[in-house]
Formats: sequence, structure tokens, C-alpha cells
Amino acid sequence: VVCILILIVSVCKADLLEGGIRSGFEVIVEHSFGDDLWETRGSIYYQPLSVTPLSGSTRTVESADIIQNSLTEDQQIRFKKLLANNGKYSLRIILDDGRVVKASVKGCSLLESNF
Repeated sequence: VVCILILIVSVCKADLLEGGIRSGFEVIVEHSFGDDLWETRGSIYYQPLSVTPLSGSTRTVESADIIQNSLTEDQQIRFKKLLANNGKYSLRIILDDGRVVKASVKGCSLLESNF
């Protein structure tokens, strides 16, 4: 799920680059345990880096750092309930222009992936 959001952030960077932003930017990641209560999960910091290898041609390398908050005791209980009921765990980011990007996965898929 986080990988999907990183991909979306990477795609959205084109809009920001067209708008004149050439440095890194950060988006807040929120999560929900299928109960429509959205809380901050962490953030993704995206940084495009220009690199000039020995060959002389400049290319852009992209970097994304993920910062995740630990789950609170209440969130751990809600997460276990979600798994028991095969509910959906969701992540979302809200871009500066108000667009919302959301990704969800069923509890059984989380268990299968050893999340």
C-alpha cells in the first residue's frame, strides 16, 4: 500500500515541477482501520536529485524517505479487529491542491504478506 502511495507521489511531482517547485516536498500519510477515522500514520519526503555520472550526461535520480509513527495501543486493538473481520486498511495522502489519493487493502492480504 505504501509503495502505491510512493508511486502516486512520484507521478504527482510532475505537476509540482511544472509549477516551478524544483526541490523536495513532503506529504502527510493518514491511515484508517476501516472505521472512517483518519489519523496521521507518517509522511513521505520526495526528493529529486540531479546526478552527473562520469559519462557526462545529467540524469535525475528520485528518492523517497518514509517516516512512520508507531501504532498506539488503541490503534493496535483496532488493527487486530480489522484483521479478525477481514476489513480494509486504508492509507491516504492529501496533496496541496486538495486532491486526495487513497489506497486500501483487505486484512487477509496483510496477513498473507506478513505485514
